[in-house]
Amino acid sequence: MNTQKNKNLFFKFVCLVLVLCLAAGAAGCKDKSNGDNNAPTGNERRFTVNTDNPVGKIVGGGTSDYVIVIPIDYTETEYFAATEIQNFIAEATGVTLSVTLETAVDYSEETKMISVGGTAALDGIDDDVDYSALNGDGFIIRTDAQSVFINGANDRGTLYGAYDFLERYAGVKFIAADCTFVPAANEITLYETDIYDYPAFPLRLYLSGPLYNGDPLLLARMRMGGDLAMASDEYGGKVEWYTSIVHNTLSFVPTDVYFTNENREQNAHMYCLNDSGSPVDLCMTDGITADGKIDESMQVSAFKVALETLKSQVMKTSSNCNYFTFSQMDTLLCCECEDCVAAEAKYMRSGMNVRFANLLAEEINKWSQEEYDGRTVNLVIFAYNYSTNPPVDSEGAPIDSSCVPNEYVYVRIAPINADNYYSFRHADKNKSFAQIFDGWASVTENIMVWSYHAYYTNFAQYYPTMQTFKENLSLYEEYGAEYVMMQGDHLNSADWLDRMNLYVASKMLWNPDRDVNALRNEYIDCYFGPVAEEVREVADRLDERLYEISLTGEVVFQIYHTTIMNADYYPITWLEGLIDILDGAIAELQESDDPNKNDYIRRVKEVKVTPLFMIVNNIDSYYSDSILVYDTVKEFTDLTDEVGFTRYAEGGRGANDLRLEYGITD
Repeated sequence: MNTQKNKNLFFKFVCLVLVLCLAAGAAGCKDKSNGDNNAPTGNERRFTVNTDNPVGKIVGGGTSDYVIVIPIDYTETEYFAATEIQNFIAEATGVTLSVTLETAVDYSEETKMISVGGTAALDGIDDDVDYSALNGDGFIIRTDAQSVFINGANDRGTLYGAYDFLERYAGVKFIAADCTFVPAANEITLYETDIYDYPAFPLRLYLSGPLYNGDPLLLARMRMGGDLAMASDEYGGKVEWYTSIVHNTLSFVPTDVYFTNENREQNAHMYCLNDSGSPVDLCMTDGITADGKIDESMQVSAFKVALETLKSQVMKTSSNCNYFTFSQMDTLLCCECEDCVAAEAKYMRSGMNVRFANLLAEEINKWSQEEYDGRTVNLVIFAYNYSTNPPVDSEGAPIDSSCVPNEYVYVRIAPINADNYYSFRHADKNKSFAQIFDGWASVTENIMVWSYHAYYTNFAQYYPTMQTFKENLSLYEEYGAEYVMMQGDHLNSADWLDRMNLYVASKMLWNPDRDVNALRNEYIDCYFGPVAEEVREVADRLDERLYEISLTGEVVFQIYHTTIMNADYYPITWLEGLIDILDGAIAELQESDDPNKNDYIRRVKEVKVTPLFMIVNNIDSYYSDSILVYDTVKEFTDLTDEVGFTRYAEGGRGANDLRLEYGITD
């Protein structure tokens, strides 16, 4: 097998969008790494691990003089972080370090300890550290004499620091929910260390199936935090963000209260109604005067009801909760009442949403400061569908001062119609979306991003976006985005591409300077083990084919655009060739004595779902024999059942639907 050729295929693919650093090859899982030593210094990230200056032997000769120390008033997370260090060092070396309270240790230059969290011994060692500059979840790892100190800006930061320590010193790699790589080691040497690290984005999440379906430990090990994933106190605590549903403006004026059979006629003015007269969103001018004030002449209005609903949300949450979503419904329809039509002509639909949110934010913060607990309440609105374009003129200036989001309003840009094969810096394919980002950045610093990384029409279709990670995330970082949510295939936990995206994105969301190619290959090496080269070849061939398709200029890589699935782009012999490679890998594993071979077989079968789907999706173009059609579709549905790939599309289509379509009963 020509491994170098395969690497070149992937390199050729990513060069199209100029997003990756030139990589010399895959980062093997058996190599310990001290991280990115070319990172900036000073008050920015720094990763100093001086391997020329060993300061202690954490484990050597089957023993250890080191102890893991936590504060006497330790938090759940500090204790858990200490036990994670304890357990993984034990797994790697066979040596179990004890976890003890700081009161059991008299710190001196002779002490050998791993300090986790805010221990008393940390005093004086971190005097020069500005924890407020660590962007929420950052941490330090610093040696002093023979000891090492791990501490975060918050509990999550301390846990993430513990994981960074394990990655650097024990070679532990958290690959996936079902794969943690822990290399065997006879010794672990502690070197002079000064690490100051923090995430590019305070709130960051790749929304994959495992995280969306609730895996708080994986969330912690991937160093993520956001509003749409489960979390727990033990693993650093949840992000304080009030979330009910994402598209939620109708919940602020609930129809079961204000649009019943008894009152719908009198309250219809508060809503945007569809052709059948049902509410699909709010009227964004209802209850607001032309000069942007509360219309006190109206006893009941969309604005007044929304304000009272927001007050109730605030009162349900802790005083640390500062973010509340006020996000338009998932519809292309807008209110067409006389006031809204007039306002659209003056402010654009995006400006109308900003005006409503501005007033809502002003009033809720006034109430909070004067009547409640004094907290700051931030509203998060969407720039999405009809409101994607920013309220700016051709020169990029605000079309009206009232359309400038105030300090409490955050704009979550969701470029749902972008061509996701290309970065937002691409001069041609996504030029309009680059202008959208520039436009919003010209009117507010409160930028958030919601991007898309799966093909929602058919999740199993090969749909790569990894080649855009570096440039897009760097772009968001330049704009000072406080939140980046990358929506993947959140409905499946057995989507091999989505799982690989999760791993790579977890590293890139923390630090966009990382090498995408190296991370991708690191994942393949660790997750597929003895058949990594076969899986890499399949992935490389898929990448090469998408690159070739992109050169035709015929395909739009939007999340619902169907041209990407055209049978002409994927010759049947080519697809069958991919399956042959994977079947060969499965046969190789079945004959091996690898104790983990069943796990590897399942993982390869998950990869096989993709080329087999690409045949099934166009099966009438490939096969004329009805028996062959039947058998192929049955093989696909049986395979997806076996590996747990349950949702074929966002709308819920699955194996039973396909069986019904083809009359498969056995």
